[in-house]
Amino acid sequence: MKSELSKRGFSQICDLHCELFLQELESVDHLFFSCQFVWNIWGKWCKIWEVQCALPEESSMFFMSWNSLCPKSNVLPLWKMAFFAMTWSIWIGRNEKVFTGKL
Repeated sequence: MKSELSKRGFSQICDLHCELFLQELESVDHLFFSCQFVWNIWGKWCKIWEVQCALPEESSMFFMSWNSLCPKSNVLPLWKMAFFAMTWSIWIGRNEKVFTGKL
């Protein structure tokens, strides 16, 4: 995360804004849970499963809330895996944008 690198003295980072939507400073919470671009991904997943929710933008609270949203107990392992698959995909997409300019 740009905010973490900046805290550690990497001065060559000029722009600390989110690479995906360029409106807010990039942090863990922003990148994975509150960026408008990323929020659409979470929203689409919930829509597919017909889950309506208001999720917190703070990472630990988001994760704790996520499991309680699972629509059926028999799909909980899939639901948990989806959380990690989406966060991993967001990270890969962000890095592709940062390092190659593509998304």
